[in-house]
Amino acid sequence: MAVSHLGFAGARYDQDKSFGVENLRAAFNQVKMYVMELLMGIK
Repeated sequence: MAVSHLGFAGARYDQDKSFGVENLRAAFNQVKMYVMELLMGIK
């Protein structure tokens, strides 16, 4: 994924990088909520 950014300007790269971080954070939160639901269901 990082290789595709090499052709872009620095500003575009920073923008995409921060966007990727937000996606990772959102995905992590979803997984965390899912795991918490599983743990609650086990108890």
